[in-house]
Amino acid sequence: MRIPQIFIWSVLWGGTLACTTPPQPPSFGYPTSEALRVREVCAELYTDAWWGYFSPSRKSALRSFRPDPAGLIASFSDGRSYDVPLQTGLPLGTYYCGKPQATTPCASQRDWDSRCEYEPRRQVPRIRDR
Repeated sequence: MRIPQIFIWSVLWGGTLACTTPPQPPSFGYPTSEALRVREVCAELYTDAWWGYFSPSRKSALRSFRPDPAGLIASFSDGRSYDVPLQTGLPLGTYYCGKPQATTPCASQRDWDSRCEYEPRRQVPRIRDR
């Protein structure tokens, strides 16, 4: 009678020890100062002070920018690039302004959700009753 009790307690303790992990310090993943500056520049380009430099691409997404001594070169999703005299304080290189969001297909042209795109090619064929 004593052996089954010892076996049950050893299984319970073994399971408890196997499921516990040693405490680890929390990792909050704060962005670096350079990543924060890249976000600031991406947002600052759309303020009224700078949008006149790239007004044809105002409705296009800013894909990347490259700092240079005269300011920066902003590249947009429509394929155009513009020189903007904004000093970033970042080292030379190409910086990206976030990945584009995937578009969601709309159910119809009158869909209430403004974030979706309607494409007639994506319509699901209707099943006919036979």
